Parts: sequence; structure tokens; C-alpha cells
Amino acid sequence: MEYKLCILAAGSGKRMGPLTDKFNKALLPVDSKAAISHVIEKHSPEVEIIIAVNYEKHKIKQYLDCAYKERKIIYVDVPKIDAEGSGPGFSLICCEKYLNMPFIFSTIDTLYPEKCPKPYENWMGVSKIDDPKNFCTLKLQKNQEYIESFVDKSKDGTDIAFIGIAGVNDYETFFSSLLKDNTQINGELQVSNGFQGLIKKGLKTIKFTWFDIGSIDGYYAANKNFSSNKIEF
Repeated sequence: MEYKLCILAAGSGKRMGPLTDKFNKALLPVDSKAAISHVIEKHSPEVEIIIAVNYEKHKIKQYLDCAYKERKIIYVDVPKIDAEGSGPGFSLICCEKYLNMPFIFSTIDTLYPEKCPKPYENWMGVSKIDDPKNFCTLKLQKNQEYIESFVDKSKDGTDIAFIGIAGVNDYETFFSSLLKDNTQINGELQVSNGFQGLIKKGLKTIKFTWFDIGSIDGYYAANKNFSSNKIEF
């Protein structure tokens, strides 16, 4: 199946403290290679990659130009990352013109050991969580397989969270919904605004073993899990 991979790597990684003072978290090492390499290498070399960039973007480009000389990579400059109306939804809107076919979307925070399914249908990666207020959580249909609605970053959410990776088959419907819905949470445009439009078409959940490297604790946990005792980077 032909599809594209869209990676959101524009943010400054504030939750990472001093680890991201000089580097985008996309370049932090996990098991001897940059975190972004773990995302890219889930997909065959023929898959075109679209990367949303802003913070320390030149270092990301330098690394990828060296590490993946043969891959087709398009960089999309996201003009704002901390202002009102920024956020992952805005980053995806910036990438829209390049996503003219089914695509996989991934944040740079999200690592997992499983294979990545192709976007033959609309799906969202999910995992169990303890505290819903910091996550986009999901209410499922009776069959417990497809999504009924979202509860985004609320203490009243569920224990099933969207982990930041998804397959979008109906890309035109997704972007139509994302562009029409300007709802913000904490000043950010969320990707759930786009996925809301896919529920009627069927939006499946796929369970992953999730390592969130957007926090220091999560980053250390990912390194512990993925470690193969390599020393080079």
C-alpha cells in the first residue's frame, strides 16, 4: 500500500528540562540512535516522510540528511509553537498540502516495540493510563473496538488514551474536520478535532506498548526498555 509518514517534531520539549536546552527531543538517544530514527525505521525506505519542524530544526535536518541520505524527506516549517492556536493540530494543518493520500501520523514523543500497521483503514494507537487529565482519552462503542467519542485532557476522561500515532485512510475527511473545528485546549489546536470527523466512517483502536519520551521519566523508561547494551551513538 502506498502511503506517507508525517512526523510532528516542531515542539521545544519543555517537559524534558535541560535535556532539550540545545537539542530537539527528536535527537535524544534511545538505544544508541536518535528517537526519530525509531519512528522512521518502522516504515519501508520507499515511504515518503513529511516532518513538521521549528525548534532546533537545523540539527534535525543535519542528522537526517546524514543518517537517511536515500530517503525522500520533506521538511515543513511550522511558524509558531508556543503562541495561541499552535499545537499538534496546527502542525498537521501546515503539512496538509503534502498529505494527499493515506498517511501515518506520529508525534516524536511516541515509541513502541510493535510493528506499525498501514493505513488500510482509519485507526488510532491507544494505551491504558492512570490519570486522564493530561491526555486525549476515548470512549469506545459497545464492541470495544471502535471509537464513539473523545474526552480531551479532562479529569472526567477515561483510562484509554490516544498515544500520538494513527493511521488516516480518509485523509480528505480528516483535514476537512480539522480545518472546520477551531476548538482549542490550553491555547492549542488538537489533532482530535480532525479525528472527530472520522468517527462516522469508522475509527478503530489498536493497542500499543507505549513509551512516552515527552517527559524525563518516560524517556528513561524507554531507554531501559529498548536498551541492547550498545555504547555508540
